[in-house]
Amino acid sequence: MPKENETVFIPLHIDIEIFTVIIEFIHHFSNDSTEHQTQIHNLTNIMPLDTDNIADRVPLWYVAFVERFPLHQDQLLQLLAAADDLGVDSLRTLLAAYIASRLKKKSPREIIEAFGLKEEMITHEFMEHVANETKNFKTMMQNDEHLF
Repeated sequence: MPKENETVFIPLHIDIEIFTVIIEFIHHFSNDSTEHQTQIHNLTNIMPLDTDNIADRVPLWYVAFVERFPLHQDQLLQLLAAADDLGVDSLRTLLAAYIASRLKKKSPREIIEAFGLKEEMITHEFMEHVANETKNFKTMMQNDEHLF
């Protein structure tokens, strides 16, 4: 976390709308109760998620926040990437749990449809990459310190 009066550089590839959403999240999260913050941080301890309804695990404000971003829209993945780039671990954890809850109990075909992918875009190498990244992400989430 930056120290007072320290200059922080924001990656230029982050869209201003995405950045605004991240600021909204940080503002709410930093002013929220310790209990609610802990619920978000503890999502990493229950991965893979044991429910297909994120509302079973997080307060309603966070449910409404993530549900603004349907899976098939690029904005959700841009938000996840930006949260990762900026080190906003609490948002990254929440978004990962949201995506996992939406995909839980779905077949590969349903997952492809949920993201709006065309079948010709899906290759064996892509599926192996997704499997490896999922495993890497889970390991990273278990080992990371939380900034927000």
